Amino acid sequence: MRTSQTNAYGTNALKDLGSGYYGVYSGDCENNGTIDSGDRNTAWNNRNSTGYYDGDVNLDGVVDSYDRNKVWNNRNVAEQVPAVSKKSVNKIKKEK
Repeated sequence: MRTSQTNAYGTNALKDLGSGYYGVYSGDCENNGTIDSGDRNTAWNNRNSTGYYDGDVNLDGVVDSYDRNKVWNNRNVAEQVPAVSKKSVNKIKKEK
């Protein structure tokens, strides 16, 4: 995307890809909000698998060294999303 760091919620929430492009960090295979050794293990355990597995962080249909390296290079990055109260979520559910 072409935007700036200041257009995202949080501090350094986007990765500068160069030439005015920014992207989000990939690698949270476990979907727990932090890229860590557990995510690297998921990518490793699914290595050489074809299909869309949790370890396929670039979504090309293959879990390979690219995915494992991406997880490792983005380790210790945590999601930065605004807190949502249960009251707000319940209200949204009722409105649907």
